[in-house]
Amino acid sequence: MGRIKDVVIRKGENIAPLEIEELLSAHPAIAEVAMISVPDDERGEMVCAVVVPESVVEAPDLAAVVDFLTRAHLMKQKLPERLEVVESLPRTGLAKIARNELRTRFGRPDAHWARPLEVSASTQASANVMRMSDANASSGMLHGPE
Repeated sequence: MGRIKDVVIRKGENIAPLEIEELLSAHPAIAEVAMISVPDDERGEMVCAVVVPESVVEAPDLAAVVDFLTRAHLMKQKLPERLEVVESLPRTGLAKIARNELRTRFGRPDAHWARPLEVSASTQASANVMRMSDANASSGMLHGPE
């Protein structure tokens, strides 16, 4: 299951990030991935995928990630509800992913819709950071920055 503090607790259910990370590591547009929990008023925590794309021009969006995981038969309640695209994942001195740093960076309410990639305006649209709300998850509607 992984380290207990890395487990996402969503509506009382424990979600192990390792399972989702292993599936997403096979996605052709993703070079690296880390799953983190971010605070959510309704569910306690939500599942957030932080990805390093193979190419900034073809960075996956949340819909592509959810579709990929759905086709891999991941249970619906484990699907990420938020996606953050970054140039690289922060590392500890032992070269492990610094998940605490990711939770600090993306776990604040004002962190939503952060665009950590520094790319040209023409590629910004391809490096979208999106979030799907529970209310629209079943209808497949996506929300962008407000």
